Amino acid sequence: MPILPRLRDVDPLRTTVRIAVSGLARAGKTSFLTSVATNLLAGKLLDPAPDLISEAPAGAATLARFDAAANASAMAADPPAWPARTSDISLLALDLTFRRGRLRPDRRLRLEFLDYPGEWLLDLPLLHTSYADWSEQVMTRLEPIPAARDFLDFVQSIERGKGAEEGLAADGSRRYRALLRHLSQAEHLSMLQPGRFLMPPHGTVLPDGGTTPPANEPPYMKFFPFDRSGPFTRLLAERYDAYVRAVRAELSQPSFARIDRMVVLADVLAALHAGQTAFRDVRAALATVAESLRWRNTPGIIPERIANLLPLGGIRRVAFVASKADHVGDAQRHNLKELVSRMTPTGGQAISRAFAVAAVRCTEDCTIPLGNGNATVIVSGVRGRVNRQMLGFFPGQVNPGLADDRPWNETFLEVPQFEPVRFDASGGNGIPNIGLKELFAFLLEDVL
Repeated sequence: MPILPRLRDVDPLRTTVRIAVSGLARAGKTSFLTSVATNLLAGKLLDPAPDLISEAPAGAATLARFDAAANASAMAADPPAWPARTSDISLLALDLTFRRGRLRPDRRLRLEFLDYPGEWLLDLPLLHTSYADWSEQVMTRLEPIPAARDFLDFVQSIERGKGAEEGLAADGSRRYRALLRHLSQAEHLSMLQPGRFLMPPHGTVLPDGGTTPPANEPPYMKFFPFDRSGPFTRLLAERYDAYVRAVRAELSQPSFARIDRMVVLADVLAALHAGQTAFRDVRAALATVAESLRWRNTPGIIPERIANLLPLGGIRRVAFVASKADHVGDAQRHNLKELVSRMTPTGGQAISRAFAVAAVRCTEDCTIPLGNGNATVIVSGVRGRVNRQMLGFFPGQVNPGLADDRPWNETFLEVPQFEPVRFDASGGNGIPNIGLKELFAFLLEDVL
């Protein structure tokens, strides 16, 4: 956006904080944003609570607005329905006013939440990775996966020194994109790059569920990992480099350059229950994201209100969140948070912290006797799709370590999909949750 239109929206007494909310596949990002909006509007998340809060006017914004009200209504319906997964960028903007007495001006704060596709988050490491290194990393990750065998055999069938054939590049790209789609949907893996092969750039619609690129897709989107030298490799490398330049240019746009906080969601518990491959994949994805989130901060000599007008990227705070924390008992949530903390080593200037959160609470803790004088804690809730019956679920113990010594050959349980705990459809009392208030105390402690 040009500087002058932004200046017209400037309130010299208002601080704007832009928080990107992203996450790995199936982490519940849409439900998280819905609960955040509903609970903020109900005055449930901040201490002290704002005296006034409302949705910010959309004006001539270029980004679609996140429809939290419709999502909350669906979750409060009878029977309730979880909101559909978002497939594009959207923005949730709220204006907060804190009254400070007659002799001091009101404190005004605008919170902007950017719904940032998790698939794109995994493209950040590519900004500092060569095509050769990326190809080697991808091929190493794919080698032990049986579903990747056909693609790997195709790559091996390409002779060394092959010419720069456009048709072969397009065919390989189609095969690789289909593999990524399968690994995401059927194998529930997340460490899949490039992310825009799964979630295309803003405004692009892919036919056939994403396995066939659109006719007007730029040529630089047609590449795949290849580990030999020659003219064909140079073609793929040129396209990879062009892709990286496009990602870098996108991140310089105001929508992204002004991000200064980030929430990264991951369903770590489901990965633990899915087994060693799924857990290692989530661990690698989170570690990769943590390593990449080292964007520079705004120089301290520039006042914040002026810095907000300038293209100075800088993520100051990052929250790594284990979602669906209500699927374990209260005593296990600290272990879940500690596990996420160990999975996300960070560096640079950003402050990071791990959390275990249930943005929309679905269960209650229950203690059941074991018959030997001891007792154990399970969680219980209403499970959809099975006659909406009350179901008890024992999630086991969460090891706060990195689970390398876990007996991975044991039988794993599928984590149930529970319905939300009932709440007022108007949203006036907020949405029951676990941990959101603690999360926002961290995100905004330097602002409030």
